[in-house]
Amino acid sequence: MKAFILAAGLGTRLAPLTQERAKPALPLAGKPMLARVLEQVSMAGIQTIRVNSHHRPESIDSVIEAYAPSGTDISTQHESVLLGTGGALVESRDWIGDDPVLVVNGDAVSDVDLGALIDAHCSADAVATMTLRTPSDGEQFGRVEVNQDGRVVRILDDGPPIDDTTSKMFCGIHIVEPSLLRMLEPAGFSCVVRRGYLDALRAGCVVHSFDHPGYFADAGTPSRFLDAHWHVLMNEPRAKDGRPEDSVDTERQLWLEQGVAMGDGVTLDGPVYLGRGASVGDGASLKDVLIEAGGTVQKGEQLAGAIRLVSGATAFRHTA
Repeated sequence: MKAFILAAGLGTRLAPLTQERAKPALPLAGKPMLARVLEQVSMAGIQTIRVNSHHRPESIDSVIEAYAPSGTDISTQHESVLLGTGGALVESRDWIGDDPVLVVNGDAVSDVDLGALIDAHCSADAVATMTLRTPSDGEQFGRVEVNQDGRVVRILDDGPPIDDTTSKMFCGIHIVEPSLLRMLEPAGFSCVVRRGYLDALRAGCVVHSFDHPGYFADAGTPSRFLDAHWHVLMNEPRAKDGRPEDSVDTERQLWLEQGVAMGDGVTLDGPVYLGRGASVGDGASLKDVLIEAGGTVQKGEQLAGAIRLVSGATAFRHTA
């Protein structure tokens, strides 16, 4: 099985951070989100991977060059015009070939067991298997209805309501058979859910579900990005314990990597993450703040609910 990682979106909700980098190239707990996805895919036993790009493609290329897992064969598909989730897969149909393909959003932050997902799909006679989770209170977008046998029977409120179903949310992680790809437009923009999945259900095809009870975050806004960042730091063994040269205080939720330059009279009110070589000027105050490696906080500056890159580009939680 091959894997296709979707990384071509504009990431407008994370501006100005995404004015200089593609969203999957942004750093989360010291590592680009795309690097984390590549690692997850490789650990599931998939070594042949394709990543599509559109906005700031050089940032995607840089992540692949720096973080490609050992033994993987990673190719890229640059889209001069956005093709959508469906169009991107159609564009790579020859590369995908006759076998199912694992499709993962490049900005998905999760602990989904991809190996178990692959096993579930291989044991199901289905054109696709969707990773689903229980929705949070008030969450409506992307709802999927599943029957008692785990079969997807309704998506996005398409068609009449069906009794004895459970409402779930799609995680953007799924396995797709070539037969479903043939239901998409032969070229141009298309959505794999709104076109491929809906057409498959209307045609009576089986779409299977894979339940994910663990963590999942769409880190598409500053608020969600920060929440995902703190979750990873508090739950990943390396992030939790730090390296010997790092300063980690999980009780106060402070993570200071090697080489941080701290001025006098600085106030840190966790959670706070300072990447390697970051500098904080005298009298600065930080609360709920992520500073990328090499980033700078000016003398006397007060930051709260903020993400700052090494360039100085800053996004705030309250803008989400």
